[in-house]
Amino acid sequence: MRPKDRIYGSLVGLAVGDALGRPLEGMTAEEIKTYCGAVDHYIETPRPRKDKWSIPGLHSDDTQQALALAETILETGRADPDVLGRKFLALAGGPKALPLGAHRGFGRSFHFTVSSWKNGCRWNGGGRNSAGIGAAMRVGPVGLAFGGDDGFVRENAVLQALVTHNDPRGLASAATVAYLVGRALWTPAGGLDANKLLADALGFAGRTEGWIQDVHHRHLAPESADMARQFSKALGELTGHIENPPSTVLPMIQSNCEAISGYALKHPCQGFALGGVVAAIYFFLHDPGSFEGPVLEAVRSGGDADSVAAIVGSIAGALHGYGRIPEPWKRDLVGREQIELRAAALARESFDRDAWRDLPVVELEWTLMEEARRREGLGIPALTEAELADLEEIVIRPIVREPREDDEGRRSYGDRRDGAHRGREGGRREGSRWDRFPTQPPTV
Repeated sequence: MRPKDRIYGSLVGLAVGDALGRPLEGMTAEEIKTYCGAVDHYIETPRPRKDKWSIPGLHSDDTQQALALAETILETGRADPDVLGRKFLALAGGPKALPLGAHRGFGRSFHFTVSSWKNGCRWNGGGRNSAGIGAAMRVGPVGLAFGGDDGFVRENAVLQALVTHNDPRGLASAATVAYLVGRALWTPAGGLDANKLLADALGFAGRTEGWIQDVHHRHLAPESADMARQFSKALGELTGHIENPPSTVLPMIQSNCEAISGYALKHPCQGFALGGVVAAIYFFLHDPGSFEGPVLEAVRSGGDADSVAAIVGSIAGALHGYGRIPEPWKRDLVGREQIELRAAALARESFDRDAWRDLPVVELEWTLMEEARRREGLGIPALTEAELADLEEIVIRPIVREPREDDEGRRSYGDRRDGAHRGREGGRREGSRWDRFPTQPPTV
């Protein structure tokens, strides 16, 4: 299979998982079964959650942030945190009546981050001491761009995570997801050894946790020092259990998370690195033979269903490719054309540049359309012309590059130093994705 088909599969697969799970976010598996039956396609928001009504098949912030990350890599050749932060801020523009502009389904931490940027702080001033799932749900494009070179995957996954997170568990979990996407991209679909891949991912996670402390210690929350190795420990608890059914493994993930972190989960698939990210990795490794199976398992299990399913979709799509995603899911995915255009650019495929639309513009259109339909369904007055015209002014600072070094001579935002920590054994792998990756932005 050509890698380009897998790049399409991963980016579209992320959006598919996001859109399938979005209406079910926060529900339990029992509630989903009661109100929705056996979910196998995009649905309207169930009756108890009509206040959060969403257009069936429309993605949320998971996909929006992944697309912004893909564009950042295309424009800069890396997951440049300043550029990514600016793109998140651009998506926040729009009528003041919208909570955060074009962004849909965002959490409190992300709202805090964007609000901090609006007040003028730099990219690394808006991160929260959070081990949430946000950095992992969007990280797929890093694996697609740099898969094959562990050092580049690690560095870029952590850089994009630091934009919103400064807890080492959030950083390590995002890097591990990117690693799995990269591994899936270059693994024959029928040749995946799930147990070996888990062991390899554990090794990568452990090395990454050490690297984070070494290179990014001053970007981390001071109180997080004792948490540095928690993600790999929680992931390691899956060893010997990935063949077991979700009915036994999900409660195990929840209890392990609580024992390791001391944080009480409401649901094993909650949007927490030691819960939802570990669960997503389990769903994929438990059923690596198909795209549909693990994605539906993630969706039907509830919790942070959209983000967990988005992670599963990004990994499974990289393994199985675009052609293995069910046709109805692709056909009814809202905004698929723009997602596929970003995938084409990542794959260095030719595409219709006239069809490429500015991400904040097209996403705001969908958000306004969804808000109008939600208000209509709830009997809430529609936004007035005056409200639609009352736009929030966001001033996006120009990027000023001022290289600064810490006491050990490292760049302040984690640039490589003398090739340290690069590649599987410390150096660039010949023939890696990076060697073929465009370093200039596409002309769009």
